[in-house]
Amino acid sequence: MNRGNTAGRVPVVGDVTNWVVEDISSSVVQSIHQDSADEAENDAAHEYAKGRAAVGQAAEEAVRNAVINSDLHPDTIEDLERAARTGAEIAHGDGAKWESAGDAS
Repeated sequence: MNRGNTAGRVPVVGDVTNWVVEDISSSVVQSIHQDSADEAENDAAHEYAKGRAAVGQAAEEAVRNAVINSDLHPDTIEDLERAARTGAEIAHGDGAKWESAGDAS
């Protein structure tokens, strides 16, 4: 049984076919847009985490270098390193929020 171009011969089928194609096309475009947005968000989060870790490590290393020949107790040095790392990471987060708020305007 050869049905040929059923959509062309039955107007209602043609309309329904067009609607389905439009819905699918719209859905595919929306999905691609969402996937791209999700990917960009994941990439940004990854880069943020790398930057936060790097600034914390740099601050900790700076303290380590500053006290290398001191007579400070190792526990005190560790406390200073932790405080420098934590403060730098918090400042990085604050800076990222400030930068993000500036982008929104």
